[in-house]
Amino acid sequence: LEFRRVLFRSNGEKDHVVLGGAAQALLVLARTPAASQPEGQISALLLAADQPGVKVTEPRQASSGVRGVPFAQLTFTEAPIARSSVVGPIGTGVRVAQDVETFGRLLSGATATGLSRQILDWIVERARHGELFGQPLAAQGSARNLLASAAALQFALESTTDYVAHLFDHSGSLPVLEAALLKVFSSQAAEQVIGHALALSQSGGNFLGCKLERATRDVRFLQRDWGANDQLQAAVGAAGVRELSGATAETRPAPWRLALPKSRAMPAIPVATPRLQPAVSVLSRQIQQFGAAAQSALSGSGDRQLTHTRLGGVAAELFAASCVYSRLFHLDRKSTRLNSSHSSVSRMPSSA
Repeated sequence: LEFRRVLFRSNGEKDHVVLGGAAQALLVLARTPAASQPEGQISALLLAADQPGVKVTEPRQASSGVRGVPFAQLTFTEAPIARSSVVGPIGTGVRVAQDVETFGRLLSGATATGLSRQILDWIVERARHGELFGQPLAAQGSARNLLASAAALQFALESTTDYVAHLFDHSGSLPVLEAALLKVFSSQAAEQVIGHALALSQSGGNFLGCKLERATRDVRFLQRDWGANDQLQAAVGAAGVRELSGATAETRPAPWRLALPKSRAMPAIPVATPRLQPAVSVLSRQIQQFGAAAQSALSGSGDRQLTHTRLGGVAAELFAASCVYSRLFHLDRKSTRLNSSHSSVSRMPSSA
């Protein structure tokens, strides 16, 4: 970008812009002039797709495996940029991009949850009406097991997405860590649900025109977009280990505080009813083991990136499990209150 009077003028190209050929507005990161930085600084610009100097040179670039999502090539030729088009202070483009990415990970989780719900409905219909060797699928244990597993994953997807969305609405700051964990877990869980559906489709789901074929491509995109899963897991694990090495017991975030040697005891988790006690015991023990593994990563040798990736993956699973338990906890308490209310009504005298 070159500074001219009170405007910037943009020149250059952008490749692989998601939906760039159909969008009406474009959020562009570009280098803007800075007196103290000869190479310029990154700023975020909000441009109209139809403004002078902005051209879609290729509305749909060739791609492999994600043809359901169009990628475009854009060209900027002396495109005028008003001051009002700069998002945030000049030079804070990276921060703006990180915030947008955090919102995008919530979007990714919601998309994966909706996609999984559609596939679960397909599995239910397939189990209800499908046959194998002349026997209804619903009568076969393997099919029922796939259906139960898909339903459990869907419950976990909804629980995790709802919780992170609640944080966006009510937290004082963006839930960057939770959004990253949601993105990793949701794309992996949706892939498992689709895998269960393919197992019940008897290879028919691999052909064009079937809902599963499109879903297989969509979930691949979810795993790569807004940060590839492996890289995101490594970033989450590395951030947690940095918190362990640099923070005190008082300032350490709660998930990583459990890794302190003096906190090796299993964390106390509230129990709504005795029937949830087995699940609480398992979750508490797994959190304790995760804390011990995170603590050992501080002094361990070997491939640190691989260790961080594994820690990030486990953190995503434990986060989802905690969201599931929280939802079960509140559902159970709500059910208990309703039952108590009904019992009180039934004991009222007839004269009342």
